[in-house]
Amino acid sequence: MNHPFFSRRFSPLELSAARRLIPRATVEVPPEGMGSDRITVLFTLSDGPPPAEITLWLSPKDLLCACPLCGIEGDLPCPHAIAALEILREKAPRDIETPGESSLPPPSSPSRLVRASRRAPPRITALVLAGHREAPLFVALKDNGDLLSPEEFAPLTQQAREGESLPMVTALFAAAFVPFTDQRPGQTLRGFRPRRGETDSLFALLREGLPVLSARTRSPYRVLPPTPPPRLRLTGEWAEDPGAQLRLHATIDSPEGPLSPKIHFFFSFGETAIVCGEGKIRFFLPDPPLSRPAMRLVERALRGDSLAPAEWMPLLDPERQGTDISSLLAFNPPEMAPDYLSGKNAPPVVRIEGLGEGGLSLLPEIRYSKGVSLPLFGPDRHRLGDYLSDSDGTRVRLISRDRERELYFRNVFEKITRLSHSGKKIPVQRTDVASILDRTLPALESAGFTIDRGALFGDEIIGGPVSLTLDLFAGTDEKIRVTARLLTKAGTFPLPGRKKGEEDSPLLPLPHGPSVYLEGPERRQEEEIRQLFALDGNGQAQASRYYVSMLHLLRPDLPFAPSPEMDLSPFSPMPVSGNDFDRLAQVFSASLRPYQKEAVSFLHSLAREKLSGILADEMGLGKTISVLGFLLMQKLTGRFSPEERPPIVALPASLLYNWAHEAQRFCPGILLHLHAGPDRWKRFQALVSPPDLILTTFGTLRNDPQLAQGPPFAALVMDEAHQVKNPDSLTHKALSQIPARLRIAVTGTPVENHLTDLWGLFALLMPGLLGSRSQFERRFLREETSGEERNRRITLLRNLVSPLILRRTKEMVLRDLPPKMEVEIWVDPTEDELLHIHEIKSQARRQIEQMGEVEGAPLRMAYLTLLLRLRQQACHPGLLPPELRGKRGHSSKFILTLDKIAEGVEEGHKILLFSQFTGMLDLFEEALPSRGISTVRLDGSTPISERQKRVALFQSDAPDSPRVFLSSLKAGGVGLTLTKADYVFHYDPWWNPQVEAQASDRSHRIGQTRSVFIYRFLVRGTVEERVQDLKKVKRDIFSRLLGGEESLAEGGDALSLEEMRALIDFGQ
Repeated sequence: MNHPFFSRRFSPLELSAARRLIPRATVEVPPEGMGSDRITVLFTLSDGPPPAEITLWLSPKDLLCACPLCGIEGDLPCPHAIAALEILREKAPRDIETPGESSLPPPSSPSRLVRASRRAPPRITALVLAGHREAPLFVALKDNGDLLSPEEFAPLTQQAREGESLPMVTALFAAAFVPFTDQRPGQTLRGFRPRRGETDSLFALLREGLPVLSARTRSPYRVLPPTPPPRLRLTGEWAEDPGAQLRLHATIDSPEGPLSPKIHFFFSFGETAIVCGEGKIRFFLPDPPLSRPAMRLVERALRGDSLAPAEWMPLLDPERQGTDISSLLAFNPPEMAPDYLSGKNAPPVVRIEGLGEGGLSLLPEIRYSKGVSLPLFGPDRHRLGDYLSDSDGTRVRLISRDRERELYFRNVFEKITRLSHSGKKIPVQRTDVASILDRTLPALESAGFTIDRGALFGDEIIGGPVSLTLDLFAGTDEKIRVTARLLTKAGTFPLPGRKKGEEDSPLLPLPHGPSVYLEGPERRQEEEIRQLFALDGNGQAQASRYYVSMLHLLRPDLPFAPSPEMDLSPFSPMPVSGNDFDRLAQVFSASLRPYQKEAVSFLHSLAREKLSGILADEMGLGKTISVLGFLLMQKLTGRFSPEERPPIVALPASLLYNWAHEAQRFCPGILLHLHAGPDRWKRFQALVSPPDLILTTFGTLRNDPQLAQGPPFAALVMDEAHQVKNPDSLTHKALSQIPARLRIAVTGTPVENHLTDLWGLFALLMPGLLGSRSQFERRFLREETSGEERNRRITLLRNLVSPLILRRTKEMVLRDLPPKMEVEIWVDPTEDELLHIHEIKSQARRQIEQMGEVEGAPLRMAYLTLLLRLRQQACHPGLLPPELRGKRGHSSKFILTLDKIAEGVEEGHKILLFSQFTGMLDLFEEALPSRGISTVRLDGSTPISERQKRVALFQSDAPDSPRVFLSSLKAGGVGLTLTKADYVFHYDPWWNPQVEAQASDRSHRIGQTRSVFIYRFLVRGTVEERVQDLKKVKRDIFSRLLGGEESLAEGGDALSLEEMRALIDFGQ
């Protein structure tokens, strides 16, 4: 029959419901009831309601029906419609063609002729329960008594899916069961088990009355109804310790009463289960359904086995759906039932444990409870299961692990600490302890970790309370012995030394013993003590009495413990008596001003206390006269010992004859020796008696190591000492070797650019006062310290050295000195000059770009060269190399300056002109005489013997004396008195304003009677304008250290690449 309606296939379950109706159903087709796309039948049940008209029709996608018995309209075929189609299919003649063509796709199964040639499907007559207790299965008996093989079963399921006609029992069996093989050593059993998702087919098969036989007796079981279902009850008790081995006992509650597991067999196939025994079997739906792991647990319970925690823990977790048998289990006694806790929010913890010799170990873990933690590293995280047991002997808590949380915090720990290890404890090297405790642990806390320091203290690490003390004992007149000690609950120990790289560690290892943990104030105090004192490995040091007394005054927070007889009164300069100044006036030709007498008293006090210091008066206040007065007073009062060599003054070569002139002028009675020139030693040996004063140059002293041999000098005076502040220079090293009872530095600029300038000077004056260079930088210049802490440290430095530095400005002491006015004269460059600047920059930029990624000295040199060229161009194109100068020779700035010089000279002024370029001095020296203006010149090439002559020539009142003094900034900026000039011209600016100020004060000093005008000539929009901006940053550098309460911010010693780029400004 090829009617399209009969090509529709139905599932075995749909057919099962329909075929139960067929024996009681009658179907009649009314006239015109059979169409090509619609069938209408009268459907009658023998024990049912009156006949009902059922209609089926084709839709584009499926077969639909209308059935009044089911109350449906336009829905999928109901059991009544399917039964009607099955009856029509069996009764209709095979060779009758129905009208019309099928609108459904042709069936994919073989034609009925082909199906007719197939072997008739087997009929299942019985099921046999076989297999083992742990793995039961069913075998199917056919009507010929043979067993149905899996090979025969496969076509049945295919035919059932294709909707072919099968015997009802066979069709239901094919739907309800699936092949199953139980393989054991030496034995393989093949059979069938209930199919998942086909419980309706299984119970329909049983309702068909299919017998179920016992494999042992071949007698049929009495099949009991599935409801009410039996219920499995498990009773658990701890075999030994709570939370460890669990012993289970099983009981089966059935409608007929309790069943013993020893007699009755229970097994769950998942959705369905069976209980059989005493000739009866029941198929039912277990509540709750038992998973395979749960069934294995039940099997163990049925045998009375003891279960390990890994076996029973997951199945009793109420959060684990699908494996839950907790509703079946009751504990004996009930109070021993475990409590389940979720580990989802368990905190991550890092436990710190102290190790020997100042080491640590870190144990990162997830702390699931007070007594249960799981390490994030090591084998335990893999060895332990998904549950952790926590028992106090009376109650058991089972905690489910959160493996995702463990992995997340493990990754966080590794990312922050950059540490990992195969064991659960991660060792920390001593050199890394400070970083771990100070930076890493706070970062871990910010990331969610709790830091547990409970195991930090013990035999290996001594915890608080810890305090420190600084015992002070009298040493020599100049030195004090310092002993630093640690006071702990385990005893008192000398403060031990620190190994390199461990200076910042809070763990302080004691020699041959445990470590002491320092935190908070004690740790900062230990760091301060080490910075302020150069302790040896036994916590001992020697320091100058002055240094200790000042720290005792300035740092009351430090735990000083001086011995009772010790006097720590701080140094305070005392004025020299009037009688001593009267005696000095009889042999000293200069009349000392009050502030100069104060300088003499200051130096005298230093000598009395066996200290050294700096006379840092501003330029022009007569520091040379003050020093000469002091040295002469020391001689008059018998302060110089016969065992000492006479005072020696070291100074730049340019000042040698100026000092000699001043000494002979104001101290006519002294014997002076100029230790300079090739015959210096010959002249020295020719002296009849020892000289009263020796003058030498820095260069000579550097080249005469013999000066460092023999008795100490009564005093070593270093004039213009800022020139020898560099501790790496040969001159500095030579000066540090000169023995002297008293050392005096004379300079108007003790700090030019950086506070390390100060350390360089005090390394010559009082070695060790400010510690080593690295100690000084750690104490006072640490960049990582906060602004407040840095200011505190610099304030300490200022207070520490200020008693040893005497500085006065003109405004402070010379109220009768004429005023000084400073004027900036800006010159606007011509378009050609701006174009020239652009060309120089462009060429340099191309050269720098060709250097690529080169860093360091080559790149720095390229920028310095470019800066030099830009400065030269701003001064005059004639200073440039020919390839950059071209044919240009015009300079707006030069012409304006010549006009200003001529104007000043015409008005009767003498002019002091400074430039850093000797080539610029050449241009002025050539141009000014053509305007009738006489000049005198001093630069680095001027012989020493000529310098004072040229100064005297300019200082002369003669009508034909030079009107303009031309000088290089370096050669003429120090040590000269040029008070005849009341106009000072700075032709080109320098980065350091103090260098310019020092040069300007060649005119604005004692002896000047007229107002001084200082002019700076600057070209707008060029590098000179940006140099002025840089000078503002360094303008108040003296007030940082020497000026009262002003801030002591740091400056920069050399131009960085960024500063040079800013000065050049390629964008313009």
